[in-house]
Amino acid sequence: MAALAGAVHNDIKKIIAFSTMSQLGYMFVALGVGDKGGAMFHLTTHAFFKALLFLAAGAVITAFHHHIYDIFKMGGLKKYMPVTYVAFMIGALSLGGVFPFSGFWSKDRIVASMYEWSGVLGVLGTIVAFITAYYAFREGFLVFHGRERWREIYEKGVGEVEGVMSVPMGLLGFLTVLSGIFGLWLEHWYVELIGGEEKGLHLSVAIVSLGVAVAGIWLAWAVYVKGVIDYKRAYESLKFIHTTFKEQFFTEKLYHNLIAGGYLTYSRSLYSTVERLFIDGIVNVTYPVVELLGSILKFFQNGRLSWYVMGLATGLTIIVLILFAITIRGGL
Repeated sequence: MAALAGAVHNDIKKIIAFSTMSQLGYMFVALGVGDKGGAMFHLTTHAFFKALLFLAAGAVITAFHHHIYDIFKMGGLKKYMPVTYVAFMIGALSLGGVFPFSGFWSKDRIVASMYEWSGVLGVLGTIVAFITAYYAFREGFLVFHGRERWREIYEKGVGEVEGVMSVPMGLLGFLTVLSGIFGLWLEHWYVELIGGEEKGLHLSVAIVSLGVAVAGIWLAWAVYVKGVIDYKRAYESLKFIHTTFKEQFFTEKLYHNLIAGGYLTYSRSLYSTVERLFIDGIVNVTYPVVELLGSILKFFQNGRLSWYVMGLATGLTIIVLILFAITIRGGL
């Protein structure tokens, strides 16, 4: 569901956020089929390339001074932001599961575990891999390739970000590639750490996964770079499906209307009963008593020295009289 939402969304950050949900789904499936080593392995590689993608997207947003977030209003940034372009593509290749980047090794292990558990589950994982590669490069091609659509709405120029952002992108890109080169070693290390079975490279699954990843990249290139299909007309003709995917099968609206809406209704009822009748009621009842006590204390604590002296004298007189009465009674 998250992968389908990422495949049709147009916000540069939301697409990557949906991909995070999708990749977390891979990790939970890995745990579900008993491959905890694969889940931790993918968690590590995912941390590198997803941080890289988010940072690259942030660099693009910064270049537009937070004025443009829609990828369909960008385009042609490759020549203006070459470092960001390379960083984003490294992250997209890893997210798409392309050899030899880190995502290839960790995702291959999870998909292999899914096939071992169930053929249907493995096919589902392969389909998600295709969609993932498609939307990762759909975003990359629309942002960095093609016509400079942003010039129609943005008057200023764009350029590469400063070193405070480009240096971390370079470091994350290096870690993304490095964790791919040492992918099997990382897998062995996780098996030693948390247990499980060391699976190694599944050649047949790896070939299929790489094939569907390349197919997804090719489809994105054909549609959004070469224009083989008019995506605007395709979106319009498949508007219901497009909207369904974009709204995550309307689960968010259902959540807001049923769960969140019900919670708000329940909260309002608590406010009207517990808050206003009980808590406010106690305050309203005790307020006159407190106000009366305050008035009495205010009468005596009025700041006049003569009142304080008179009060002190009265108190001492009462004490002396009490002591005198006790003494007389004792004498009797």
